[in-house]
Amino acid sequence: MIPNAITLSIVTALYLHLFVDTFCTSDGIKWLYPFKNKFYTMLSDKTRGKHGIFWEHEYKNTPIFKLEYFLLGCGCLILWLNHIIYYQIPMWGIILLGCTIIGFIIGTVLVERFRLKYLDRRVTEEKEKL
Repeated sequence: MIPNAITLSIVTALYLHLFVDTFCTSDGIKWLYPFKNKFYTMLSDKTRGKHGIFWEHEYKNTPIFKLEYFLLGCGCLILWLNHIIYYQIPMWGIILLGCTIIGFIIGTVLVERFRLKYLDRRVTEEKEKL
């Protein structure tokens, strides 16, 4: 009767994703869809009415996007500490896991920086076409 940790993690991730989409998407989320055909949105004035690369360009400059990276780092740190405290892992395994997590975070930050520059360039090109 009690769901396991994996099921709880998946369900929590799905609903957190929808919750964050309520704040970030330009149109919002239909929370009461079968009963109401209304979009619910909050705090998305910056991204309202924008779609595609224009939406992504504006969203990457919002504080919620930065919060996502902070939460990613916290989740990785919790994973690392969980392995240190609860499992009998040798020190080399702890160091390897820590380096992997740190490398992952640094890699994602670098990829996003390049992606932001690419988006800026694409948005200016698209605006010039219009």
